[in-house]
This record gives sequence, structure tokens and C-alpha cells, in this order.
Amino acid sequence: MLRFVAEFEKGSDVVGTLTIGQTASRIEVESAYLDSWLAALLECLVAVSEGVMHYEVEVIEESALLIADTAGGEVLLRFGEQMIRLGSVALAIATITSDVRELLHRHRLGNDTLVREIKTKLAALTTPMSLDRKL
Repeated sequence: MLRFVAEFEKGSDVVGTLTIGQTASRIEVESAYLDSWLAALLECLVAVSEGVMHYEVEVIEESALLIADTAGGEVLLRFGEQMIRLGSVALAIATITSDVRELLHRHRLGNDTLVREIKTKLAALTTPMSLDRKL
């Protein structure tokens, strides 16, 4: 099952371990700035939901790009040497937006500007018009 999991480092409101994927196949980043990662991940999902076949985004504080490709109706996500198939665009969006909403509900992230950006991207991914395009 596809999951997005963020575990905060003790005493931090932004730094932690990020895992996207399943048990056998996943992208995992330790000591990640989770707010920057959320913004970049959602930016990729917005792009693929709009029909973009290849999208690259810089994750602030990271040396590698986050890359999303779509082929055959599936989303492939890459970061450095790590890669995962997220499944269909609709599945990737539904799962990740649900997990991100839960994270934002449970934790207060430190960077208010990025949190506003994250919430704006979440709204773009869950509006009725954007959902029609994904199905």
C-alpha cells in the first residue's frame, strides 16, 4: 500500500525522516526538512494532475531534484538514486493528499510561508475540477 509518512526528530517541528512508498519499494530521506519536501512533492502532483509528463522540482536544502514522470497512466517518482512507482495519478494524489492533511492536522510545521503554499497546493489537488481531470 502506498503511504507518505513523516516522523519528526525529537524536539523539531520541521526536521525528520520522510518515507514515501511501501515496505519493499520506497523513497526515504533522513534529516529532511519536511515542509520543503511537502511543498515539492505536492508541486509534482499538481504538475502530473495537469497532464505534465515529466516534472522536476528542487527540494530546498537538498542536493538532488525530485522528479515525477508519468507513463501508461502511472506516476514514477525519483529522488537521487531512489525511485518508486506511485500507481495511477488519481491513486497517488488521493493517498498522498490524505496523508499530508493528516500530518498537518497532527503537527504544526515551523515555516508558515511553506505551510500556506502546501495548503494552497492541497486545495488545487482536491477541487472538483481537478478531480475530473484525474479520472
